[in-house]
Amino acid sequence: GEIFVELGLAIKEGSPYKNTLVLTLANNSIGYIPNKDAFQYGAYEVEVSMIAEGEGEKLVESSLGQLQDMKERLLIANSSDEPINFKPYCRF
Repeated sequence: GEIFVELGLAIKEGSPYKNTLVLTLANNSIGYIPNKDAFQYGAYEVEVSMIAEGEGEKLVESSLGQLQDMKERLLIANSSDEPINFKPYCRF
């Protein structure tokens, strides 16, 4: 989907990494992903969105949790000879 810029900035600001790149419109598109504030105005992107109010913020929360989890797993892996198994998952 195409997330609103405020959501992408929130992911970048909350990321545990120095550099975080937020990619949108990759794979299957689910349309616009507005932030909560956008629902007050009812603009085109909100009207055609398949996403309920507040789901954009859940996406941010899930993304930040996954980034933190990945960072912790990398720290553990760097102190061990065990390979890391990064399975794709989504928590929202």
